[in-house]
Amino acid sequence: MADAFQSMLIQAGLALAPLRAVKTPEQAVVLFRQLGYEIPPGAFGVALSALSTQANELINALRQLAEASGQAGIAVAVAKLLERLVATTNAIRQLHVEIQASVGGALPNIADLPRRLTDFLVLEYLDRQNPELHATLHLLGLIEHEPNPLPQQPTRLINWDRFGRILTEPIQIANDVYGWESDFDVTKFLTRMERMMRASGMPGGIYPQPASAQSALGNTAAALPELRLPILQKGLTPETYSQFGITLSPAEAQGSKKKGIALLPYLMGATEFDFAVCDRGELVFESTADIRGVGLVIRPPFNAEGLLNLTSEFRASIQVREKPAQAEETILIGSRGGTRLSIQGLGIKWFVEGAPDKLDLGFEAAAQKLRLVIAPGEGDGFLQEILSGLNVQAEAGLAVGMTLLKGFTFKGGAQLAVQLGAQVNLGPVQIDGMRLSLAPANDRLALEVSAALRCKLGPATAVVESVGLRSEVRFRPGNLGPVDLDIGFKPPNGIGLVINAPMVVGGGFLKFEPEKGEYSGVLQLEIAEKIAVKAIGLLNTRMPDGSKGYSLVLIIFAEGFTPIQLGLGFSLTGIGGLLGINRTFDEEALRAGLKNHTLDSVMFPRDPIRNAPQIISNLSRVFPAAKGSHLFGPMVQISWGTPALITAELAVVLEFGKRLRLLVLAQIAAILPKRENDLVRLQLDAVGVIDFDQGTAALDASLYDSRLLKKFALTGDMAMRLKWEGSPNFALAVGGLHPAFNPPANFPKLERIAINLCAGDNPRLRCEAYFALTSNTVQFGARAELYAAAAGFSIHGDIGYDVLIQFDPFAFVAEFHAQLQLKRGSTNLFKVRVEGSLAGPRPLHIKAKATFEILWWDVTVRVDKTLVSGERPPGPAPIEVLPRLQEALRNPANW
Repeated sequence: MADAFQSMLIQAGLALAPLRAVKTPEQAVVLFRQLGYEIPPGAFGVALSALSTQANELINALRQLAEASGQAGIAVAVAKLLERLVATTNAIRQLHVEIQASVGGALPNIADLPRRLTDFLVLEYLDRQNPELHATLHLLGLIEHEPNPLPQQPTRLINWDRFGRILTEPIQIANDVYGWESDFDVTKFLTRMERMMRASGMPGGIYPQPASAQSALGNTAAALPELRLPILQKGLTPETYSQFGITLSPAEAQGSKKKGIALLPYLMGATEFDFAVCDRGELVFESTADIRGVGLVIRPPFNAEGLLNLTSEFRASIQVREKPAQAEETILIGSRGGTRLSIQGLGIKWFVEGAPDKLDLGFEAAAQKLRLVIAPGEGDGFLQEILSGLNVQAEAGLAVGMTLLKGFTFKGGAQLAVQLGAQVNLGPVQIDGMRLSLAPANDRLALEVSAALRCKLGPATAVVESVGLRSEVRFRPGNLGPVDLDIGFKPPNGIGLVINAPMVVGGGFLKFEPEKGEYSGVLQLEIAEKIAVKAIGLLNTRMPDGSKGYSLVLIIFAEGFTPIQLGLGFSLTGIGGLLGINRTFDEEALRAGLKNHTLDSVMFPRDPIRNAPQIISNLSRVFPAAKGSHLFGPMVQISWGTPALITAELAVVLEFGKRLRLLVLAQIAAILPKRENDLVRLQLDAVGVIDFDQGTAALDASLYDSRLLKKFALTGDMAMRLKWEGSPNFALAVGGLHPAFNPPANFPKLERIAINLCAGDNPRLRCEAYFALTSNTVQFGARAELYAAAAGFSIHGDIGYDVLIQFDPFAFVAEFHAQLQLKRGSTNLFKVRVEGSLAGPRPLHIKAKATFEILWWDVTVRVDKTLVSGERPPGPAPIEVLPRLQEALRNPANW
């Protein structure tokens, strides 16, 4: 990569180097005239000489790099060259600013000056260094080179927008450049084609179209040009000389047929030939008919028609290829000795085939061997373990081509994708096949090459699907100048596992998500033909911070488990377990999951194959990756009654490593008298955590889908918090806390334990209650609410109480309220409300209020009286806070 970067800097420097010769305004006028600008000499100031100076310094930096030796010297020279390149481009920008300030908006397209200048310099350099590539790009319309352009147009220009469309919109580019579908400019096409031939050192050129071709094509214009392309020739004297080639001749419009181009094979001096080629190559010629008098005319959009001597299906082809014994490996992607994609035994074939009225023309490039090598040490940790010590290599033949009628084709596969057969055995690893896919888009071209690997791991067989290389070329300025190339390792789509051991059989599939670096899936196993086991796994191949590593969470449980009697009507009806490596558990996610049944994904999941995406998503959320933390614990399902009336699913999971915690999960369902006709249905999810490092314990639970008599819904939450280290405290609440009580830190807000004694909202009868116990208080309360409406009338009432008792110093407060209201629409007809409180014991104080309202008339009666006088008992002795704070700060465990 360093050599490629260095080469790229050198090429860029050589392209900009000619700017050092532009020193005077007169020289600048000549240069910018080629860019389509008529700039007066007076518009050039100090920026012109500064640009020449920077370009001269750029040449000195190139010379310094050429003379550098040693890694340190080369690194310094590369940095200097990069610095000079930046300075030169800044000088171009300053010259642009200077010209704009001088001429203002008088010059059309003056804003494009930097782009036109760099395009001109790059193409001048490309024309000098690689005229063949320059001519090819010109023929494709990707660049412009017009020595005598239209006014205000440059002589050279790069059509950057066409690079991304050359594969997706070739006809549109042909229309823009040659007027293919409107008025085909055949002279322009043949002229550019001849330039490419000359640049490539190919023989042939433009000649007048002969009378025979003119007559065969039905042309009427005289002196039409044609391009003659000799392919093979032999002999020196007129008696022994023979030549075979193809002519490209214009075909004039005929009726509804538009202008086109004809391809006419020809033979000169002989009817049969046997051309010798080099030691490394060979030529194969095939034809189903005599090629003399055979031709093909191509007209817009891409219609091909045969002419002359054809009466049946026809095929003729010329193939030039490497001999298998002399073929050498050519690396396309990767490096020699590492993971790479390479080809060996190249060849190319031109052919014409089809019926006389619908001939197809195309070419096919072939490789005797397409080789994919996956070197050890690449990929994620799981693949590194599988491929350790092996150099995996797969080979297959391949041919890719393009025809006028079929477009892009791959031999043996669909367009732009092919599955290739390959069988290679490398000890425990077998290669089952290869896949090649090519995906062109508007601005990019993506290539993926992958292989399917079958690995024997003792009694288990793992199939690694589609692992290999990927490459993407984006047609925009990037790391290769005008294009951006991205090459990397392609992770597999997934891994299939099959286990066939004497006591265990089964398998499954682990899907892979490259963006997350995550394997996930479901495995089904059968033990001793009696116990069916399912496993749900999630394997991450990198840590959350992006560092290398892996983490695993796995849930295993048995299906069809034969119950084991425990006595007193209880039975063990299910077993399972949870394993986590480099995983922890998220307390808050588990508690939040009590409301959306997250525990259904953790404990004996129902229908795991169908619900796999949701189960795996929940596992990833509640058991996040954490390096150095591990989880292990059993799961059991216990039932009471036959059939089961009460079912409890319990999991006790120990976290060890960085932290020492115990996680208890529970799902309890009591359905009486039986599931088909339940009168009582109580279902509860609970999460408990004991943190031995912090000296804390917590328990949270919620009712869900619970009811009485099939229609009266039961709801409610409970929570417990205990701390025995530092400042001990305790709080337990079923349904919530007293409204006036200040709860401990991090204590959740709970929903009251409630029952709705009406199925709908009208009428509505709801009863709710709570009970709480803390280290210094007892709290309880209840409330009932009634609502009904009919014929425009509504009645609403509620009654309730709240009691808070404190132990030290002893105190209590009891509050009561009751209300009943009758309304017509929004108008109050009658309302009565009573509320009061009793606080004590010393002083024992009562406070109450009663309100009566009838239509617009109301009356209120108040009571505010001390029943037993006396002073409050003294509070606890004051605590010196500062010494305790200092002691806590000195304790390392608190940090």
